[in-house]
Amino acid sequence: MEVHTVEMAGILESRGHDVSIVEIGSNLYKQKFPDKKKKIIAYAELPQLRNQGFFEIIAILRKLKSDICIFPKGRLQEGSWSLDLAARLVFSRYITIEHLASHPMPPKSSTRHLGGLMPGCGIWWYRRFLSGYLRSLGPHQVICVSNTVGNILMASYSFPEKKVKTIHNGINSNRFKPDHECKMTVRSKLDIPEKALVFGAIGRLDEVKGFELALELFKKLISGCRDKELWFILAGSGPERDKLGKMALDPDIKGKVKFIEFIDKPWELYPAFDFFLMPSRNEGLPLALLEAMACGCCPIAMGVGGIPEVITNMELGWLIKPDDKEGFFQAMNEAVELESDSLRRMAEKAREQIVLNFKASTQFSALADFIEKIYR
Repeated sequence: MEVHTVEMAGILESRGHDVSIVEIGSNLYKQKFPDKKKKIIAYAELPQLRNQGFFEIIAILRKLKSDICIFPKGRLQEGSWSLDLAARLVFSRYITIEHLASHPMPPKSSTRHLGGLMPGCGIWWYRRFLSGYLRSLGPHQVICVSNTVGNILMASYSFPEKKVKTIHNGINSNRFKPDHECKMTVRSKLDIPEKALVFGAIGRLDEVKGFELALELFKKLISGCRDKELWFILAGSGPERDKLGKMALDPDIKGKVKFIEFIDKPWELYPAFDFFLMPSRNEGLPLALLEAMACGCCPIAMGVGGIPEVITNMELGWLIKPDDKEGFFQAMNEAVELESDSLRRMAEKAREQIVLNFKASTQFSALADFIEKIYR
C-alpha cells in the first residue's frame, strides 16, 4: 500500500499537482522512503484521528489546505465514518482507495428466545452490515485495486455501483525482470547451489500472509523429495518472525530456509527464486505477485482477493482454491517435477502477463486520469 501511494503521488506531482503524503500515528513513510521526506508531513504534527472528536478532526484536516483528499486503506474499517464525513465536508473531493478484500457478509442467522419459541432479529448481522455500509457514504469515489475488492463492497455492503471504480495495480517491468547475474549473486551469498530449486516469498510476516503454511508444506515436500536440492527464501519482517524462525529450526528443514530481514531492492532478490509462494488468507491485488511474475518466477498462490485476475490460466502458474492446503502442496510437488523447458515457458508466460496487463505507467496514468476527472 505504501509503495502504491508513493507511486501515485509521484505521477500526480509530475502532472503539476502539489502533493503531500500525510502520516497519522506512525512514521513508516519516512523510514521507507527517505528521499520523499520533503513531501511527507511528519506524523508528530498530526494526532491520531481515531482519538479525536468530530469537530477536532475537521479542525485538523483544515490545516492541510488541500483540494483533494485521497485515503489509501489497508482494510475497509480503517479510520472511521466520522473521519469520512469530516473529509467530505472539508475537501472538494474525498476519495478512498481500498487495497484489501473485505470479508463478505455471512448469511443472516439469529438465536431464539423463550426456550426457542421466539426468534431473534439477528442484530449482530445488521450491526456488521451497517458498519460497512456507513463507509460508503463519505467518499465521492471508492477506488479498488481489483474487481474482487469492489464486488464484495457492492454485494455485501451495498456500496453504490456508480461510486466504485476498479483500477488494477501495476509495476515497473523494466526494473522487475529476469536477471541471471542477480540470481547467481544472491544464491552465492546465501550458499545456495546454482542448480537448486528455490521457493521464495516476500512480504509482511503476518498471520494473514500464511507463511507458516508455506514452511509446513516445504517440510513435507523435502521429506518426500530427498533426491532433489530444495531451498526456501523468506524475506520480510513482522510479528510472525519468531514463530517462523522456530519452525525453520525443525531438523528436516534446518539450514534449507534462509531468512532476509529487510530488502530495499527486491528486484535483485526475485530472480533467485524459481517459484514464488503466496499462501495468503486475504489480499487485494498484491504487488509482490506482480513483481515476482515480472522477474520470471512461477507463482503458486491461493486464489484470494484479486489474485485470480492475475493468474488467469494454468500456463501462468498454479491458482489454488482458498484454504486448500492439500491443493497448495500438490502444486508445490508438481512444480519440483516440472521439466526445465516447461519451467522456462511458464516463467516467460508469467512475465508476459504482467508486461501486457499490469504495467505501472499505464495503471498509474489511469489512476491519475480518474482522480483529475473527479475533480473537474
